[in-house]
Amino acid sequence: MPPNINDDEYVAKLLAQDARKTTKTYDLVGLDAFNPKSPASDSDPLEAIVGPLPPPPEPALRSRGRGALKVNSPGIESRFSSTYDPSIDLKPGSDVEDAWDEALEAMRDRERWKQQGADRLRAAGFKDEQVKKWEKGGDPMEEDVVWTKKGQSREWDRGKVVDDDGDVALEAEWGKLK
Repeated sequence: MPPNINDDEYVAKLLAQDARKTTKTYDLVGLDAFNPKSPASDSDPLEAIVGPLPPPPEPALRSRGRGALKVNSPGIESRFSSTYDPSIDLKPGSDVEDAWDEALEAMRDRERWKQQGADRLRAAGFKDEQVKKWEKGGDPMEEDVVWTKKGQSREWDRGKVVDDDGDVALEAEWGKLK
């Protein structure tokens, strides 16, 4: 720096020159004017001593959705021993006979349940024709409706009690002895 020039003026001139030069370059090139001129070095300084770096891992294949194949995942195999044999878990014997015996037992149980249900209905006071309809099953028909006689309580009145004041209250019938 020359000794006879004021330091502030000299610095201001240098900054103005640099700004004009950068503005011209920016107008011609764009943002690359502000990037460094030499590219960054990809070389590793230890490569000469240690050797080249291992290759980068392959990018993971991203499958989406239910049941998607996952290439590198061990899956269910990791949860079992390598010496595990699933055929040991099976019972030796005929599965056909077992299935027949189970079906026969289920059919007998169903018949026993129907018979006990019919006996319970008869004991409760149902007529034989009503018990036969229950055994037969099916959807209720119009003739299955039981109409109450005059003076009997209606279904919608069940549990309603009129007290001394004339107010209607609901009371459960199942706790009382008749």
